[in-house]
Amino acid sequence: MLSSLTEELFDEYILPHLHYHDVANLTMCSIYFREFFKDHPFWKKMFLREKGYQHYEKKLNQLFISNNKWNPSMYWQWTEELKELNKCNLIIKNNTKNIPFDIWWRVNRFNYQKITKKPLLPRRLFVHPSYPNNKWMCIPTKEWLTLHPYENVGFSFIVNILQLMIDPVTKKTGFIREIHEPGKFIPIKGTRKHYENYKKQFIRIKSKKIDLQEKISKNDNDIEIYKEEINVLQRKLNILHGNYKRAKDKKKDLEYLSNIIK
Repeated sequence: MLSSLTEELFDEYILPHLHYHDVANLTMCSIYFREFFKDHPFWKKMFLREKGYQHYEKKLNQLFISNNKWNPSMYWQWTEELKELNKCNLIIKNNTKNIPFDIWWRVNRFNYQKITKKPLLPRRLFVHPSYPNNKWMCIPTKEWLTLHPYENVGFSFIVNILQLMIDPVTKKTGFIREIHEPGKFIPIKGTRKHYENYKKQFIRIKSKKIDLQEKISKNDNDIEIYKEEINVLQRKLNILHGNYKRAKDKKKDLEYLSNIIK
């Protein structure tokens, strides 16, 4: 049984492979695990990870809709043929010490797409074809944000066809953008605060208020439906009970008549 393992063995070999749903299920079916996870550091880890994941999505959306530095080519009459003729290289240099980045591309006004299959690691280059005035977004990976919850890392930019340069490393001509660490890291709100109960804080930020209200409303509606079905079944059951009682009484009458005939 899991409860027979020492805390050290459980934390090192079992816990890293468990989802928070698994832990929640364990606490509901075992008094031992309910106490074990009551104040366990697992919930602080889940809280910080969720904070990092939510910030990632929030930051990405902010960068997607943000205004970028103006350049004259934005107002040129770009035909598809002209865009193709001015297709260039995008060269991104990660000059940070230890921050891996995901690279996203704005497909159109409503959609964006992750271009990097693997993160752009520190001291590495990312080279990719781009068209003039394409918007790109650079954001730290979710995993990095989980361990380093800072809100002021990540940016977006527009490819300016008028600023093409020759990269000394790749010897390619392209629009070059370098990633640098901020002068001062700003923590994501709530990540530096100490909480008495990290489990409750995790549930609070994990459960979206709108989604929760929808679930409550749906559950209340289900209760009314089940209640009505129970009432319908109860009425049918009452009828069956009545039929059963009448059948038993009739059986006595028939047995009485049968004895007389015999």
